[in-house]
Order: sequence, then structure tokens, then C-alpha cells
Amino acid sequence: MRTPWQRSVRAALRATGRLVFAIGCLTSAQGTAQPPLPDYEVKAAFLYHFTQFVEWPLPNSNDPFFICIVNSSAISGSLEQLTQGKFVGSHPIRVTQVKNPGEVHACHVLFVGACSTTRLQQYLASAHDANLLTVGEQGEFLSAGGMVALFPQDQHIAFALDAEAIQRAHLSASSKLLRLARSPEEGFSARTYR
Repeated sequence: MRTPWQRSVRAALRATGRLVFAIGCLTSAQGTAQPPLPDYEVKAAFLYHFTQFVEWPLPNSNDPFFICIVNSSAISGSLEQLTQGKFVGSHPIRVTQVKNPGEVHACHVLFVGACSTTRLQQYLASAHDANLLTVGEQGEFLSAGGMVALFPQDQHIAFALDAEAIQRAHLSASSKLLRLARSPEEGFSARTYR
């Protein structure tokens, strides 16, 4: 019989394999007969897989795990389909659209789609003291205080992250996620990225 620690290690290894497979599938569409997935579907897949490689201080309950979306109904719809019947631990995943910064405190993941710098700063300020992972697609997302930035690179979607910002939110990113993160070619300090 396996100990709880052994079961959690095995679960983490299976999740790591799924992330590597998913990222490989998402980024290998070039050169195949199939058309590439739309960006919003790729971003939705990244958001789901981030839930498998980041640990939150979650209560021992069956309360929902909320992935909140700002300014992207396409990502929200795709993510709803992708996460139907999925869980983070014992917590069923729920996708919701957020209309104003005051609504982010129930979120565990906050994706901020394209918006003004002022609006971005309002969302990030509202999320500042919460245990939530912030993800965005703006060029200035990490320098504005965000945690994970999705960006185009070589005709694919890649991600970069600020490991220190993730730790300050009392979240734990897996070493595999840290290794898979890329550094965008322009506009960011290399030391910010892992």
C-alpha cells in the first residue's frame, strides 16, 4: 500500500507528463496537415494546465476552484468546455467572467485579457493580497506585477513567469513549470524569467 506522499508524487509525475504532452501538442501543429488551434483555445489549455502545476493553500472542502476571465469570452467559452467535470484536488473547476476588479477575491486563477494599462493595474492591485495566480497577455504584464505572461513566439504561444511573484502570493509552482517557461525576446529582464 502506498503512503499519501507516494500517491502525491505519482500524481505529480502523471500531471507533469500531461503538461509536457499538452504543450507538445499545442506547439507542434506547425508542419502537420491539421490547421493550428486558434490562440484562444491554446490559451485556455494553458490556463487549465497551470492548475495542475501550481499548488494553492486550499481548504479541505469541496468548494469550487474558480478560474476567472477578464475581457475574453472566447477563452472563457473554450475553457468551460475543457474543464467540464475536471477538478483541482477535490475542488470542481468553475469558469467565470469578471467584469470589475472588486470581483477577483473569489478567484484562484485570474486571466486578464487585453485591456488598458490603467485597467490592468486595477485588476492586479485587487489581486495583490490574494492567493491567486494572475495570467495575462499584455506585453507589460509581468512588469506591472503579474505572475504569468502568455505571448507569441515563433508562431506559437509561449509563457514566461515571475517565480518570486508566485511565491509572494503563497503559491508553489512546480519545478517542471519553471523549466518550461520561456523568456520573451524583447522588453523583459532575463532575470525575471525562469
